Amino acid sequence: MSLRFIGSMLSVEVGKLKIAWNASPKGQPVLSRVGTPLERLRVGSVVDTSGLMADFVLAEANGSFVKDPGMQLTCCAYGCVLNVNGSFTIHRFYLRGIEADQSRVLQVMTQGGVGVVEGETKLLQSLTEIVPETPEDWAMWLEEHVEGGDMKPPLIGGDKLNWGDISYDRTLGGSARSIKPINYHESVYHDPVARPRVEDSQSMQYHRAIGGEYEFLYLSAVHTDSEAWVEAHVGIAIDPNRLIVI
Repeated sequence: MSLRFIGSMLSVEVGKLKIAWNASPKGQPVLSRVGTPLERLRVGSVVDTSGLMADFVLAEANGSFVKDPGMQLTCCAYGCVLNVNGSFTIHRFYLRGIEADQSRVLQVMTQGGVGVVEGETKLLQSLTEIVPETPEDWAMWLEEHVEGGDMKPPLIGGDKLNWGDISYDRTLGGSARSIKPINYHESVYHDPVARPRVEDSQSMQYHRAIGGEYEFLYLSAVHTDSEAWVEAHVGIAIDPNRLIVI
């Protein structure tokens, strides 16, 4: 989800990390985890990241793009991607900072609806957002294309991704020159009594070592009924127990 679509604060309760959206006739619970601060998280909550200060300082010292978002972020939207590889669910809490560049996405992956997957709680920040203007512009992101007289793999799905002078490795797919992007169908809720905004994306995760940890870069081609763009988010894995939800 593009950070430009983050809307006004709401007050949708998320008790025991179970969200029953009034907009859904089935009222489906989508996230459960007892024992972390996330069980208190709701749209409208304030998330205090001060317990992660050392992580941000260390990441920046090791050359990461990751920056300290400021101590408190407000959750103003929730996105859900169901049935990822059959049994996983991706939950995205869209967090707004005091300044525009402090907005973040808290991404949490669960398996079987009963627990957070270890190492799969990540705090992401927007790296860029691009609107390709022509079919040729789109081709470089999603198709093999000619560049400098050579055939190049698509940027989304290629085995390497060069961002400026920094190189990232694709996380999935082994040594294959390119693989198909992963298709995500995300329902983004700004208002519990309205239908969600639906965003379809073709995405790929990349990573690089920073110190003894990893920095992750998510590259996606996103489209809705009326818009399409390419976005990149960068972030690190975090310990959810070090967040404070108010």
